[in-house]
Amino acid sequence: MSDKTEINPELYELLRNCADTTGLPVMNRSLFVATTEKYGKELFRSTLAEYITREKPPYPLKQFNQQQVIENFRKLEKAKFTDYINIPTKEVI
Repeated sequence: MSDKTEINPELYELLRNCADTTGLPVMNRSLFVATTEKYGKELFRSTLAEYITREKPPYPLKQFNQQQVIENFRKLEKAKFTDYINIPTKEVI
C-alpha cells in the first residue's frame, strides 16, 4: 500500500468549480450522489481531503462568541458527570 493519497484531477477540478465564495465545495444532493457513484466514495473522500489540504477553506465556518463559549464550559464543569458513567457490576475478561 502506498503512502500517497489517491486523487482524481477531474474530480478535484469539479470540487474547485463547486466552491462557494469561501472556497468550500458545495454540491446539491443530486450532484453529490452522481459524483460519488461515478468516482466511488473512497476516491471522493481522498480527493476532497486533498482539496481541503491544498485550498484551505476557512474552518470553523461558524463564528463563536467567546463569552458564550466560556459560559457553556462553566456549565459543563458543574455537570454531574457520574450520571453518564456506567460502572460494570461484573468483571470483564
